[in-house]
Amino acid sequence: MRSAAVFFIAALFIIPSTAFGVEVAKPKCFMKNVKDPSSTKTFSLSSDSDEIEAHMQNVVMCPTACYDESILFDVRATGISIVVRATNKCGTDTPTPETAKKYDRGCEEGMTPPRVNIKITGLQQKTLPTKSRCDTSASTTGFATAGQAKSFATQAVIADRIAGIDVSTEDGRGQLSQILRSYGVSETDANAKVSDADKAADVQAQLQKFVSTSDTDEAKQVASDLGLKLNEDLTDTVRLDPKRYAAIFTEEELARVQSGVPDTFGDPQNPDAPNQPDIAASVAPMCSQQGMGGCGYACSLPNPNLLTCAANNPGALTFTSWQTKYGGRPCGLPNNTTCYDTVEGGIAAQANLLMTSPRYFGTGNNTILGAFCGGYTANKSQCAPYAAFISAQTGIPMNQTIDPRNTEQIAAIMMASSRFENGRGVIYTPEQLQKGLQIAFGNEPLPAGTPGYIPRTMYGTGGGTQFGSMFSVGPAAAPAPATIGYGSPFAQTSPAPTTGSSASIASPSTQPSSYTQISQQLQQTQNPNGSSSVAQQLQQALGTSTPTSSSAIATIITQPKEVPRGNPITVAWSSVGMSADIPCALRMGTNVIALKNEGSSIIPTSQSTPVGSLVFTLTCTAVSGQTIQRTAATFVR
Repeated sequence: MRSAAVFFIAALFIIPSTAFGVEVAKPKCFMKNVKDPSSTKTFSLSSDSDEIEAHMQNVVMCPTACYDESILFDVRATGISIVVRATNKCGTDTPTPETAKKYDRGCEEGMTPPRVNIKITGLQQKTLPTKSRCDTSASTTGFATAGQAKSFATQAVIADRIAGIDVSTEDGRGQLSQILRSYGVSETDANAKVSDADKAADVQAQLQKFVSTSDTDEAKQVASDLGLKLNEDLTDTVRLDPKRYAAIFTEEELARVQSGVPDTFGDPQNPDAPNQPDIAASVAPMCSQQGMGGCGYACSLPNPNLLTCAANNPGALTFTSWQTKYGGRPCGLPNNTTCYDTVEGGIAAQANLLMTSPRYFGTGNNTILGAFCGGYTANKSQCAPYAAFISAQTGIPMNQTIDPRNTEQIAAIMMASSRFENGRGVIYTPEQLQKGLQIAFGNEPLPAGTPGYIPRTMYGTGGGTQFGSMFSVGPAAAPAPATIGYGSPFAQTSPAPTTGSSASIASPSTQPSSYTQISQQLQQTQNPNGSSSVAQQLQQALGTSTPTSSSAIATIITQPKEVPRGNPITVAWSSVGMSADIPCALRMGTNVIALKNEGSSIIPTSQSTPVGSLVFTLTCTAVSGQTIQRTAATFVR
């Protein structure tokens, strides 16, 4: 049974190799709009290119210099979606033009220019080099005609349908034989080429290449290998003639694809099945976010993370019997880690856990902080950075409840979790994530959310059991070590303690307590109602007393403690009892990185970064007027 809706993306944009496009005049709104440009806008394939260019100018050139942007172009037979995800680099301040100048962001010499990166997904996948939003060519692209777009869409539909042929069945092999015969291969020869599953699989792969390639010479070679009889030049009209693929379309679908009418083709066995969210397109922009490490190739790097890569276990789950449904089995390691036959199986198991277990998001009443710290009650110093990293990468506040039926949110959380567990990157592609989610739902349509669900702000962690990794779930198994990745920037090397202990607040002159360690490791602040700081919320959640106004505390941490050149550094800081009028200043050398009392920042390094300790200094002013200074460092090698 194939998925209830077929997802396909066709490349529409012809991107010049030297630039995004051409220089255009700066609009009146240039770097002035305060509103967050994050959005999703759709266009039909018949939309005028000027309309799309105008939208691009609005989202790229008009927002203030506080915003860095990632843009995903998603093109399919139903139309074009432009997904914009913006990050406010001006802390918690309102991102006005004046705020941007305060943070030295802008288009003037010596300022940090706002950036935009653009990714195109589909048959011609492309990630464009990061550009400055000050460059007015960054908003322009050369658009193909609607006719070309429909040709690409047809190409995508046919390729996807060929991929869905079941070569293990006589019907499937018969479909392949019929396609070969439509190109002049005799019935005897066609049947011989697909006489068993192995031969049929080879023909299937060749036909996919024949349809999907943009290289005419490659297509001609495939045609020759398959014995296709072509009496005319191999143009797209011939190669993508829908009538030649009638064996894999219903009459209604064939009529649509022949007429070029944009549509999404459903499962021919279940034509009434509803459409579902395109998770792959939704989460793809996360792959290019700073700190995520990319998608799909972390396990191909030297010395890959064995826990997540070799085990096909992106969530670092420990084994319980229900995981056998997804191909899970004990790896035979002391920490009871689960090994999966495929990474999609590991994805499905993690999704099932997150979306159904009351310990995580199954009730609809839990938050990122509650879910992740609920699984770290024995090792509280590890839960805060995990939850904070998830919040920072997904844009979901740590204290906001999660709808377990909101597949897009769950998928984003899983992407960030995979990066954190692995320590170097997301171990799967967005497409593999989509497939894994479909496995978790038994190939039923993925839910878009619970009707009428309204997220709420909740504080606390809701308790939890004493396991090191948030996904260590076997109550009969021994507690796992703190396996936040075996290489994750925040992993510890010793097992988590099996009993918890309450922590008391230490004054700045004493050794850090558990609370101080947690507040040190906060990477992202969320204060939706302004009632208390994240440090105070965490302290309340973890059962410690609230610090008084006289207990001025400032903490800072860098992770990891050592990085090779080219890898980013995360700096996180928190404070209690500090002046609101004179915010804490975070500096790297003499450069001011941020001016706020708590938050986080991802600092890139390059091959030109000097080898040695990179020192960060946090200077805060207490309500009493006392100046408090803290430092943290990461060694660059």
